[in-house]
Amino acid sequence: MISDEMTFLDGPTIFTGIEVKVGLGILIQNGIVSDILPSDKVPKGTYRINLPDNSFLVPGFFDAQVNGAGGLLFNDAPNEKTARHMDRILRTFGVTGFLPTLITDNPEKMRHAADAILHLVDDKENGISGLHLEGPFINPIKRGCHNDDFVRCPEEEDICFLEKLGLALQGKGGRLLLTAAPETMPEAFARRLVRSGVVLSMGHSEATYEQALTALRHGFSGFTHLGNAMSPVRGQDPGLLGAALLSASKAWGGLIADGIHVHPALVRLVLQEAQNKGCKPFLVSDAMPLLGTGDNAFSLYGTPVFRRNGRLETENGTLAGADISILHGLKWLLSMTDIQREEAWRMASLYPCQFLGLDQTMGQIKKGMSANLTLLSQDMDILATWVHGVSTSL
Repeated sequence: MISDEMTFLDGPTIFTGIEVKVGLGILIQNGIVSDILPSDKVPKGTYRINLPDNSFLVPGFFDAQVNGAGGLLFNDAPNEKTARHMDRILRTFGVTGFLPTLITDNPEKMRHAADAILHLVDDKENGISGLHLEGPFINPIKRGCHNDDFVRCPEEEDICFLEKLGLALQGKGGRLLLTAAPETMPEAFARRLVRSGVVLSMGHSEATYEQALTALRHGFSGFTHLGNAMSPVRGQDPGLLGAALLSASKAWGGLIADGIHVHPALVRLVLQEAQNKGCKPFLVSDAMPLLGTGDNAFSLYGTPVFRRNGRLETENGTLAGADISILHGLKWLLSMTDIQREEAWRMASLYPCQFLGLDQTMGQIKKGMSANLTLLSQDMDILATWVHGVSTSL
């Protein structure tokens, strides 16, 4: 429970999301970071917690694309119970904020998901920060494991529903993220959604390079799971991937860093081009129910999905999500690229919050922001988490 008692976290090296600070601690009250100050400046009567001096206290990880965890799939039961269960499992991997993700499904499931998240998003006892609808407005050619029976183009009724949901979530401090193929989304629809606080991301798309650039002008600001389920770079058309790499400096791209969804060489190219005119990448997990379990299979739309050699795939080899958490992606980046540790931490926390427009309340350790924190060992293992100042025992 969030407490009005002042708590001081003392000892670790602090990474604020912007810079590293040593010799300081974090003062928390009412779930908010009230100050960053030296130990000898702490007000009398403050409850002190001494943390390992060789540890790192960083902004809590944020996952904008997570389909399930701990044996539960959000599509199977898009309700409060499933979302809360996912929240508990994700904390063990350092995640203090996330968007439960509903992949392409029927309108009834979408309404149930919306109702559940609207009830949870302003509850400070959890890290649920909104909803990600990945579909159903995607290109069937690039549907991947999504059920073709539910893939469709948006209609006026859909846009009205999404406008109301986007505004409602925004009013509660959350966000609605919609992954759509831009070739299915008329300009007028896209502009209406953006005005209603909906964050639009291109994905599961066969869009041309020019269509992608047009979509960016119409309000799309992201690319979903870069390098997957999107039109590739071709000699005659750079496609959606080319647009993300070459012409999207004001946009963002979710990256599944497992060495399976995106080749390590392409990951390095994404990181390189982010310094030029490419989109800015942030980590996502695309996790499925097997995360946090020892199980080797689950069901998606009634089709078996198997855990095999680090992959989650159907019998015919189609990828169906990823077998990682944000923590796994962070460790992979640090071991397989030359990225600086601080930049990798930003990709796990600050950048997804900036993409979603949630960076005024989370993504940094800063006075006045939510005390969503992750404590890491030197080896990047999770030692503890805090969500709105409340610690989680691991």
